[in-house]
Amino acid sequence: MSDYRAAYGAGCDVCAFDKLGYWFRYRDSLRKNENEFFRLLDYVDVKHQAENIKAEVVMVIGPKDTVVFSKKQMAAFNRNNSKEAVGFVRVRT
Repeated sequence: MSDYRAAYGAGCDVCAFDKLGYWFRYRDSLRKNENEFFRLLDYVDVKHQAENIKAEVVMVIGPKDTVVFSKKQMAAFNRNNSKEAVGFVRVRT
């Protein structure tokens, strides 16, 4: 996962980032440790390691994905230095 602070700011309560809201609701409701919390998550954020990828990258995105927002995943993808290909899955409704 990538871009935790932005995902939390998007207000996602039913997605892959839903535990962020839980943490602030029940563990740090006064937001005393908010900056430290996101600093630790930034350490494992894949977007900071993307420059180290040397292999060809293929990313397929479902634009109606409600689990992980495609915009948040593109944060990591846009930072890689390898050959890249992006595919969008068209969903019929």
